[in-house]
Amino acid sequence: GLNRGSAFYIGNHHGRELFLTNHHVMSEVECKNAKITMSFSNKKFSLSCKRVILSLFTEEDSDITVFETSRHENLNKLKGLKIDFDWVPIAKTKLAFAGFGMKNRLSSSRTGYNNRKLKSFKLKLSMDDDCILLSPTNKTVEATDIYARNLLITGCDMASGDSGSALI
Repeated sequence: GLNRGSAFYIGNHHGRELFLTNHHVMSEVECKNAKITMSFSNKKFSLSCKRVILSLFTEEDSDITVFETSRHENLNKLKGLKIDFDWVPIAKTKLAFAGFGMKNRLSSSRTGYNNRKLKSFKLKLSMDDDCILLSPTNKTVEATDIYARNLLITGCDMASGDSGSALI
């Protein structure tokens, strides 16, 4: 299958260039053949997935992949993310995300999901007024065709290609 999505640079940790995305965007099996394009300072460059560090996907828990990429000189210019693991979700918190789906409407036929072509490669930062945290929950809820728990329900307008985006 062909997966399209976003990932974000966590940073260089102990000499490893680490990124985070959703498991449904890239799993351990898909790592070796993954085509990763990074956009930095209006330039694009390619990276390869060296290995998956962490892959969590269960029907009632997670959809996360942390992976290591090849090195590139442009990665040295990036700081990576500071993740606040103590953040407590509060309803009506203003959010934003950076992804490729909003500007990249994919051409598709109803029967050809895997044959879609990416029209452009432009990152969009969502700053919509309705992009807020609607409800934090620690309950198990149905999300599309899987069950997940510990969801953050948002009002952010997302599209195919935004999976794996950083929510800030």
